[in-house]
Amino acid sequence: MEQILHLQWQGKYGLDNKKYGKWRVSWQSNVIKEVGGYYLNGLKQGLWKELYKNYQTSDAKVFEFGEYYNDLKRSKWNYIYKNKKIGGGLQNIEGLKKGKWTELSENFCYDSQVIYNGEYNKKGMKVGIWDIMYCVVEENQYKQIGGGLYHCSLGIKIGKWVELWDSFYLYSQACYKGHYNMKGMKVGRWDIMFCDNYEKEYQQIGGGSYDDSFGSKIGQWVELDEGFYADKQVTYDGKYNLNGIKVGNWITKYCKFHEKEYKQIGGGSYDSFQGFKIGRWIELDQGFYEGKQITYNGEYNINGIKVGRWDIMLCHKYGKEYQQIGGGQYDNYSGRKIGQWVELDEELQGWNYITYSGKYNMNGKKVGKWRKIDLRSNNNFGKYEI
Repeated sequence: MEQILHLQWQGKYGLDNKKYGKWRVSWQSNVIKEVGGYYLNGLKQGLWKELYKNYQTSDAKVFEFGEYYNDLKRSKWNYIYKNKKIGGGLQNIEGLKKGKWTELSENFCYDSQVIYNGEYNKKGMKVGIWDIMYCVVEENQYKQIGGGLYHCSLGIKIGKWVELWDSFYLYSQACYKGHYNMKGMKVGRWDIMFCDNYEKEYQQIGGGSYDDSFGSKIGQWVELDEGFYADKQVTYDGKYNLNGIKVGNWITKYCKFHEKEYKQIGGGSYDSFQGFKIGRWIELDQGFYEGKQITYNGEYNINGIKVGRWDIMLCHKYGKEYQQIGGGQYDNYSGRKIGQWVELDEELQGWNYITYSGKYNMNGKKVGKWRKIDLRSNNNFGKYEI
């Protein structure tokens, strides 16, 4: 996202509308020294220094340095971070990686310094053992925390693996341990492990089984919330049917930072056939964390649509009880918001308790005057017309 907002390439086009000559990179209108290279007939040629895909000025100043020939990477390429080489390898004349490589994770940054060590065959496929290494902030030493085996000719994962989850970083050190079959599918038992930044050992906090034939989740599972991290240790405990669909009762649990016990704070039921949410549910706000413990309490009909009254509840960071701070009505047929509602400010944080009170018409559109209210002091900031 930062690159979309701030990155800009500067150079010239020829009469044929092809890039030529020296091209440079600017970030927020400031040229980054020694970054860029030369085009000839619209193709990259010679030595180039480029920004890594996750480059950010705040905590991911990573560069790639190497040679192009007719727009294909060739020969030696290196990754540079904090003015030091931290990875790289060789590319063949077809632009394919070959031999020993040290690669960076796609999300590589200051608090997620993850690299992969392994080998590519002549076809540019990963083969053999690949190790996953992680460097804790300010330690300057990489240690193995995962890895596994790639098939010798197919380039697919096989056998026992320890993988990092997609959002792995300093405060979200979660990984998955399990097996791949010879077709590259997850099978059997997979455990989910988590290591608090202040601890050294990984502890199992979830997991479940994959079907041995189709690789779909089956039976009882404990899964992590997509935004799982130290201040949002949320898990979901329930069952998958033989088709890999969530069914029956699912429980939402939460463990506060520096505590050991996961406690139920929500959940509900899924339809036994199509996996719709049905009946009474307590759901977590998408931005739920220790400083914003907000839930939505209400009902789904048999078609998985919100209906009737839904309440918005808040538990303060150091509190134990949830209090209602908003809510309203959903139409029993269309599932649209109707009538009087009290909604949250989308930017609501632990220090910001703003709600908006107003009305929806029968088409689910805001109408009339809406009030902005500070819950801490019950101050009315005034009304605005929709």
